[in-house]
Amino acid sequence: MSLPIALGPIIGPVLGGVVLNWLSWHWLFLINVPIGVVGWVLAMAFITDDRPRPAAGHPRLDLVGAVLLSLALAGMLYGLSNAYDVGGFHRADVLVPALVGLALLAGFVAWARRRGSRALIDVRLLAVRSVRVSSVTLTLVGATLFSANFLLPLYFQSLRGYDALNAALLLIPQGIGSLLSRFIVSSLVARFGPRLTAVAGLLISAAATVPFALAGTDTGLWLLGTVLFVRGFGMGVVLIPIMTGAYVDIAREHMPHASAITRIVQQLGGAFGTALVAVALTSRASTARPRDGFDAAFWWTIAMTLAAAVAALFLAPDERPTAERTDATPASRQPAIVAAGD
Repeated sequence: MSLPIALGPIIGPVLGGVVLNWLSWHWLFLINVPIGVVGWVLAMAFITDDRPRPAAGHPRLDLVGAVLLSLALAGMLYGLSNAYDVGGFHRADVLVPALVGLALLAGFVAWARRRGSRALIDVRLLAVRSVRVSSVTLTLVGATLFSANFLLPLYFQSLRGYDALNAALLLIPQGIGSLLSRFIVSSLVARFGPRLTAVAGLLISAAATVPFALAGTDTGLWLLGTVLFVRGFGMGVVLIPIMTGAYVDIAREHMPHASAITRIVQQLGGAFGTALVAVALTSRASTARPRDGFDAAFWWTIAMTLAAAVAALFLAPDERPTAERTDATPASRQPAIVAAGD
């Protein structure tokens, strides 16, 4: 299940370069139309119809929570997307929407705590250690993953002078490394546990990003291709142990809420990480020394990767559930069935 989530941000820039080489930039958006149609057809054909029986009760949509959370995320993401320009995070078009988004997010949290399991997302799950640690780690992993995938194509195009297609082709080794890691990550987790696997993968990724922080306009492509392969492999083994670790201490019926939380924080981390390296890039780069901007931005990426490795140290050492599971109310505990053994 984690395969498309892990490969998407890595393969995306490659496909983006291919699209830009033969089509206009509009197709970066229009390409979603045929992909969406194909996905809809496949969903209708192969996903089991799991609608409840008409007589069965079902929860009502938390409309207030949906509005609050949607506007909160939109405000924060819009504000962060403007941070690349002169002034960085101090610009009004960054601070105003981001602060409004944070206020709406606080309102959503207060609303969700009152509604409990009837909320759009049960935020009480963040009181559960496994969900909380995985969420913090995934926030930093998202920042690392998206910031690097923002910088790498720019490095090859702006600093090395390659066009979009060739820059995309130069990123292929990273995708191959990530793909190959998916075939062994389960064995690694089974042998070493999710904590050690995730920490090792993040440290490998950090080490493989260092050459880009030191690279110039004449650094060998074979060297960069090799470290991209290693970096892709390291990032490829990270997501599965962290994401599965979120479900260790919760019962099956709470997994949809936990899944929503981990996806949201990963996207927010990605937006923040991208904004951070964009500010570092534009503030340090100059016409005479454009390399300085990339050096600073890649060092920030490395720092975020190391921070994610530190957070991953607090993951459970194995995937076996603890003796007790939570019912999402932190004060009460109850025995629960192991989801994988149902």
